[in-house]
Amino acid sequence: MGLLEEIVGTIMSAGPTIMMPIIITILGLAFGQKPGKVIRSAITVGVGFIGIYMTVDLFIGSVGPAAAAMVDRLGVRLTAFDVGWPVVSAISWGMPTAYPVIPVSLAVNIAMLLLGLTRTLDIDVWNYWAFCLTAALVYLVTGNYIMGIVAAAIHCILALKISDWVAPIVADPENFNLPGLSFPHGNMMLAPYAFLIDKVLTKIPGIGEIKADPESIRKRFGVLGEPVLLGFVLGIVLGVIAGFDVWGVANVAMVSAATMLLIPRMVGILMEGLMPIAEGVREFMSKRFPGREIIIGMDAAIVTGYPAVVAVALLLVPISLILAVIMPGNILLPYSDLGGLVFYAILAVAPSKGNIVRGLLSGTIQMALIIYIAGVMSPIVTEAARIVGFAIPAEALYVSSLDAGSNTIHWVITMLLAPFYGKGPMSWLYFDIIFIIGFFACWWFLRNEPKRISATKIKAKR
Repeated sequence: MGLLEEIVGTIMSAGPTIMMPIIITILGLAFGQKPGKVIRSAITVGVGFIGIYMTVDLFIGSVGPAAAAMVDRLGVRLTAFDVGWPVVSAISWGMPTAYPVIPVSLAVNIAMLLLGLTRTLDIDVWNYWAFCLTAALVYLVTGNYIMGIVAAAIHCILALKISDWVAPIVADPENFNLPGLSFPHGNMMLAPYAFLIDKVLTKIPGIGEIKADPESIRKRFGVLGEPVLLGFVLGIVLGVIAGFDVWGVANVAMVSAATMLLIPRMVGILMEGLMPIAEGVREFMSKRFPGREIIIGMDAAIVTGYPAVVAVALLLVPISLILAVIMPGNILLPYSDLGGLVFYAILAVAPSKGNIVRGLLSGTIQMALIIYIAGVMSPIVTEAARIVGFAIPAEALYVSSLDAGSNTIHWVITMLLAPFYGKGPMSWLYFDIIFIIGFFACWWFLRNEPKRISATKIKAKR
């Protein structure tokens, strides 16, 4: 192992809760902040992330078994098995293309900032594993190391541009209310389609007029509409569907309620530490690049506890299993990533400003696409898994993950190349081309949509 691999491997092994304070400290000092202020901010950010990840892990640990129980009750058996994003992440780090991706991605981000091609400074280095997976899959398909690294750089560029585009939604006080932040995160790559789906839903009589965001629900139903109670009730529903006993149902209900309450409060702690650094970065850049706005790229985990996100995620668990059964041509059985549907629900509710009805409909459509893509990718992901020594479950022919399906750039780039290297049928290429054309067409025609949504209130019936 070379020096670069040793350095990057050591840093990655620390995990995001240690890495983020280190990155915040380096940034703060680099941009001229006082050491005492920087250290306090870095520790506060770390504490906020620890609280967020602990709550998310608790949620996944509770909802995951409920999802597994649903799978067992349905008796569904498909040829590809969802092993979850942690396994796919480990696969991406185990491939020889992994470690150069970190410095390459950082260099791409800095170059784009200096050239004015992005407003996002992506400090979420731990989640660069998504870029690493793109590099690994392309390398596996083509056998060309450089093509893998180039593919990762392209993925990085698209992630930064998507981050810039959705930033107004993230900052919107009626949405996530996180000004100065955005998410160059893998699960955000379906954004152009997500905004198109929501725009279509707003035009449908009856659906487009429903006011179903958590605040409206609270106003209509009083204490019964409070996010904590909403999470509790939805947790009960999920536990009952899973066939749990009374105590199992109570556990899912309490954890769902806790997630809605705790993550927003942990985000408040994180923001307390982050804002001084963010302001320092903006001041530094504005002096050298007048009129240039800089936003900080963070892990989308910080919005996974928002009430509409949790509500839609819980409802999508049984819906995802039903979709897997009824979708023609699907081979993937959703399993390990079902507990983490809060990450996939973000794009379901963000364009609708937290409207749970439209979010659920949008999320259902997006999940159908995610499940299908994850299944199509499974033979190549399985080959990568075997290379790094991952044991394929005995009941599965292939492995994949919903995360690999939601991060569509993996699929877009890999499927463009796979048929030419004998790694897949030409039908993949044709569908991929249609998807790409649709992706950029939606992005172009809806280029002002996040700004429009964040600047206006959608009239709706109460």
